[in-house]
Amino acid sequence: MKKLLFIYLIFLPSILIAQSKKFEIGFKSGINLSKINNDKKVFIYAGYGAFVSINDMESGFKTGFVSGVDAKYFISNRTSLVSGLYYSSKGFKFDYSKTVEIFDDVYTKIDYYLNTKIEYLEIPLSVQYSFGNKIKFIPSAGLYLDLLLDQYSETKPFIMPDDMESGSTELKLSKTIIGLKLGGNLSYNFSEKINLLIDIEYNNDFSKVFDYEDNELYTVNTDDGTYEVTAFGVNAESKLRSLTLMAGLTFMLF
Repeated sequence: MKKLLFIYLIFLPSILIAQSKKFEIGFKSGINLSKINNDKKVFIYAGYGAFVSINDMESGFKTGFVSGVDAKYFISNRTSLVSGLYYSSKGFKFDYSKTVEIFDDVYTKIDYYLNTKIEYLEIPLSVQYSFGNKIKFIPSAGLYLDLLLDQYSETKPFIMPDDMESGSTELKLSKTIIGLKLGGNLSYNFSEKINLLIDIEYNNDFSKVFDYEDNELYTVNTDDGTYEVTAFGVNAESKLRSLTLMAGLTFMLF
């Protein structure tokens, strides 16, 4: 399914150009504010055979750069189909230092840090509808495909108990991600064929950010359930969410 979507999205811009009676190309750059969904638990090994579920520790926002080009095909005067290619830097970070009680009157200091940058080639596909004339409000909805380009991580040493079955100590990320994209932009008609725009988008991954085999994970048993976690304590079911802010120019070609 992912391969078919990839092939379709790659060739979509050229198909639109060939069929279009009204066609627009745009160049946009901006920032991503991304984080791991905070409804998945993070587990820290606190010693004495005990794990601590850090319920009050949310993934902090990771700031990244995004830039690229898109192509817009007008289905009608106000409805359009948009695709493109973007370099998109996302990620997540945890920074937690606290003394916690793991048993009655038994305390330990937890000092946890994980900062990960993930670089993707993003291929979006959205439907847009415009309101207004010289100044337009253009809401959009669609999907995106993220292809992993590279990753960088900084972390403090994190130790699992010796008696646990060994898992992978590498941070292994999914090579392809599919997600939902919702947003909109404000467009100002600067001239007959040139528009200035400000764009905001919310992105929610359908796919898990991590890619581990079952035997590469650690099983943590707690009073409220059993969880599969990475060697970094992050729940293996975690997904990324991001807010994208961009500005750019569009040019009407036909």
